[in-house]
Amino acid sequence: MLKQEHQECWYKLLKLWDEQGYALETDKATMGVLKMSQYELVMALIGDDSAKAYSRASRLLADLSGIPIQRSQAYSWQGKVDRVNFTLVDGATWVAENVDEETMLPRPGGRAEVTVSFSPFVTEQFLRKRVKQLLLTPYLELSATDRENQTRGQGAGGPGGRVARGGRRSTLAPLLYAKLDHELAGKDRYHIRLETLLAELGMATYRYKSKRKEKVLPSLERLSGKPIVGEKYKLRVSLREAADRKDFILEAERSAPQMSLPGVDV
Repeated sequence: MLKQEHQECWYKLLKLWDEQGYALETDKATMGVLKMSQYELVMALIGDDSAKAYSRASRLLADLSGIPIQRSQAYSWQGKVDRVNFTLVDGATWVAENVDEETMLPRPGGRAEVTVSFSPFVTEQFLRKRVKQLLLTPYLELSATDRENQTRGQGAGGPGGRVARGGRRSTLAPLLYAKLDHELAGKDRYHIRLETLLAELGMATYRYKSKRKEKVLPSLERLSGKPIVGEKYKLRVSLREAADRKDFILEAERSAPQMSLPGVDV
């Protein structure tokens, strides 16, 4: 299970790759590649251009290159395999020539670029359409603080396009959104016990069911009505007590957005 900061970084990288038309490079293997200025990448990933932001962006990319991921019953060019080990990112190359050491921006005639290479397995899964892209906007809204969402809504993003910081960030809501978006991609309804859900998300499961409900309920209120599966549906979530009365069951379903026809009230 990726930490939230790694998951958020990963989704942003995929969005940037999408905007560049899913560019590819072929050396020993076919890999997706993302090329842009260091400033543009750091602003997209972190939302700030301070020295700490550059350092954090570099660390996140290094982490994505080193975190081992194992997937069972995966598909590859050779067919279905029992298990595959891979990383999300194959590597990141930072090139800086004649840059201002304080701002990290290139001087006249200089350059500050970064190239991110996606792993061959991840690239292959995208090319074969076995991996779908998560809707980034609702995911980031769920992971942001109320203050950050308010600033985004104003459009300015603060001085220099920065997003205002401060407040408490939500951890469970974005993780739950990503899971439900995946589960509801191929079916109309999905349900799971809270103890099992929290364990799958890598969170404390709690001994008492009332604490599990208390942990999950605020996130469900934020998730209700969010667009999922490429904006084809809206998310509906609710809780009910399990038959054995030892836990609560989270029930999720996708509903098609209502469409108004000209001259017809819906």
